[in-house]
Amino acid sequence: MQNTTSLKSTFMAGVGAALLVCLQPAIAADDDPQLLGCWRLQEQRYVFADGHAGRGNNDCVVEYSPGRITGRCHFGAGQDTTTEHTWTLAKPGVIHLTDVSMPDVHYRIEGDWLVSSQDTPAAPAGSQPRPVRAERIAVREGPACMPRGDQHLRSGKGPTSSLALHAPKGWTARPEAQIPAAPGMLVGLFTNDSQHPVVVTVADLLLSDSGPLQPADFGTLRSDAKKDRELTIRCDEPQRLCAIRQSADGFKAYQEVFVLRGRPVMVIASGKDATESQWREAATLFAQTLRADNAAPNR
Repeated sequence: MQNTTSLKSTFMAGVGAALLVCLQPAIAADDDPQLLGCWRLQEQRYVFADGHAGRGNNDCVVEYSPGRITGRCHFGAGQDTTTEHTWTLAKPGVIHLTDVSMPDVHYRIEGDWLVSSQDTPAAPAGSQPRPVRAERIAVREGPACMPRGDQHLRSGKGPTSSLALHAPKGWTARPEAQIPAAPGMLVGLFTNDSQHPVVVTVADLLLSDSGPLQPADFGTLRSDAKKDRELTIRCDEPQRLCAIRQSADGFKAYQEVFVLRGRPVMVIASGKDATESQWREAATLFAQTLRADNAAPNR
């Protein structure tokens, strides 16, 4: 994946190509009223001129109102940005910005999801590389329409999950934890204060393609899991799968994958002095907390 520092500096480049990629799945209210309101960025994919690709996310929202697009991003303390543009609808599903010279944006809406793509010019020779194509997916949000800001769930640099999550009572977030093997984008790592401590890792899994998870996609994930010799399946439902993982190196954990508003999320619970029942209880608690913290907005 493209390193975070490079991607961050690309985003901060004023009205440069990549920032517009982040803020630009635009609106024509008279022709497509479904676009009105707020959308939260979920995932971005980049292709650079030399052919390498990157995936990640930033803490950004975009608000669509008649004639104007307002994008807001949070990159850390003192690094909030707000960008506004005007637009016209070139044709259904294609947006043309009228105040900057940029390629058109192609988009589609699938339920609560906005999926868009844009091709942008390559950077001039000798300058910092920037994406020549970007695909992004955003989910509909409530009227507040602000970045999440610092959630104190993790430290350091790296892709930021757009999921909200607070530490349940009796649990403490460990933002300093380094989990290089965590799948997808790490949301956070938590520990409890029990005599038999449990460690819970929550990961926002990357989507298989630029679109919301479909039932068939999760069916494929379930089928693949059943072929994994390290897994012993404990629950198997249309949008939920749980299992015990016993790795060859002796590591053992309870893990649960479920669909949260069209997005796969994984909760992993472990602890050498805790029982499988305690792992399962911890994973269930965090799954419930995630669902509550990320409930669909009332509209």
